[in-house]
Amino acid sequence: MGIAKKFGHNLKKVRLRNNLSRRQAAALVGISEAFWGYLERGERNPGFDVIDKIAKAFNISPHLLFVEGEAKNNMEINQRLEKILTLGEEHKVFIIKFLDAYLEVINK
Repeated sequence: MGIAKKFGHNLKKVRLRNNLSRRQAAALVGISEAFWGYLERGERNPGFDVIDKIAKAFNISPHLLFVEGEAKNNMEINQRLEKILTLGEEHKVFIIKFLDAYLEVINK
């Protein structure tokens, strides 16, 4: 699968996971519905500015739009990390301690 197709496939996954129509997703990003459709089908290549707008609108890292296979899981993890980064320091410390304890248990 070419990079434009990978991007389009992942873009569609992001849109569907957020329960948005093409029109809604395009409006959220600030592009036309037609251009969104071209991107999803891998018929057009987005510029860096569009990639950045998409990533910011959906709160994901831009590189996740280009990866194959584990993209869905990576995107979900990335979205959670972005939310964690907005928390207060006490909450971040708690989450880190919890994850450390959990990882220690499962790695035994």
